[in-house]
Amino acid sequence: MKNANPKDTKDYPGGVWTLPPTLSQGDKDRQRFLDIGESDRMTLKFVKPKNP
Repeated sequence: MKNANPKDTKDYPGGVWTLPPTLSQGDKDRQRFLDIGESDRMTLKFVKPKNP
């Protein structure tokens, strides 16, 4: 999976907003969350149907 972040353990108190760029916990464990980086991402791909 291209958008997977192996450092994202998904078990932090404020959910995805705990991680950058939001850092909702302020300075609490800031460096830990910066080291994790951004959360896993999901990409939606929309395909326009072909005309029959």
